[in-house]
Amino acid sequence: MSNPNKALGKWLLRDVFELPEKTLVTYDMLRIFGVDSVMFTKLEEKKYRIDFCVLGTYEKMYHLDDVEQDEE
Repeated sequence: MSNPNKALGKWLLRDVFELPEKTLVTYDMLRIFGVDSVMFTKLEEKKYRIDFCVLGTYEKMYHLDDVEQDEE
């Protein structure tokens, strides 16, 4: 987390994904980028690592892939 979170959002949306302001991020856009989530890991006090996770990571983390298969 950043304080305020605005700084994190600016870095992620403007600097990393290079999206213009007020762009609505959709899942289809994330598929184009090849990511569906980001993972923050605390390395030490005030030092973190951010990893971009490949498509399907979110579903696997929350076992949503099992839910979709059960519904079929």
